Parts: sequence; structure tokens; C-alpha cells
Amino acid sequence: MRHLADAHWKSRCILGLILVVSIIGKGRAEAPSIRIIRPDSVTLTPSPVGPSSAYLLGSPKQAGLYVISAVYPAGRKGTPHRHPDQRVMTVISGTFYAGTGPEFDETKVQALSPGSVLIIPANALHWGWAKDGDVLVQEVGIGPTGTQLPAAASSK
Repeated sequence: MRHLADAHWKSRCILGLILVVSIIGKGRAEAPSIRIIRPDSVTLTPSPVGPSSAYLLGSPKQAGLYVISAVYPAGRKGTPHRHPDQRVMTVISGTFYAGTGPEFDETKVQALSPGSVLIIPANALHWGWAKDGDVLVQEVGIGPTGTQLPAAASSK
């Protein structure tokens, strides 16, 4: 009887060892690789809110981290809008003029130079302006996400 119990124990140990090795091996086989996105490979899509943009990582409709590259052409004013998630925006180039509230008001903007970071809370009405020239920004958030226009802006 003891040999039968030992054999059963040994077979369970061997099975467990095979399982652990297969999981470790699978993890190594599927190790992530570094992904490089060059600027000339990014295709921007126009937006009714303001900038042309491209999702560099993630998707607006799926859960998880996403990264957006957005270009405001010189003079472009973004319509006041909101997103259901918090966003972290970094100005990459140009001067971005940011404002908050339901109406675009040039007297209430803050000029953000390259390297400036703007943290936009979920559902906060905000807008931007490329007053002096083209502006490149990068936005990061956790999806799913979207863009909503306030009732007054969407009826215009």
C-alpha cells in the first residue's frame, strides 16, 4: 500500500513540476518586445473637438492604458469638451494655451511651454488653443474613454 501512495505522490510531484516548467517556459517564450513608433509612421485622424490625433497605444473603446499623440495646427481652438477618465497631457512642442469651463474664453487661458504637464480630472470641461503655432501634445489615460461635448457646444 505504501508503494502505491509513494507512486501517487511522485506522479503528482512530476505533474506539478511539468506544469511549473511549462508555465515558466511559456512566459519566456512570450516575453514582450520593445515597440518603437517613429513620427513618420503615425497617421493622424481629424477630430471635431480640435486636434488631429492618433492612438499610439490602446484603444478608446477598450479597458487599459492608452497613449494619444495630438497635433493642434496653428490657430486651432478646441471646443470645450470632457472625457470620462482622468488624462495626463504633456506638451511636447509649441505653446499650448489651456482653459477650463463650458465656454472658450481667451482671457482665461494658461500658456504651457514644452515639458509642461496638465492633469485633467475625469469629466472636467476643458479646451485648448494653438495660438502661436503648431502644438504637439501627448495624452495618457485609462480606457475605455471618449469625448463628450456639452449640450450648448453640440447644438452649435
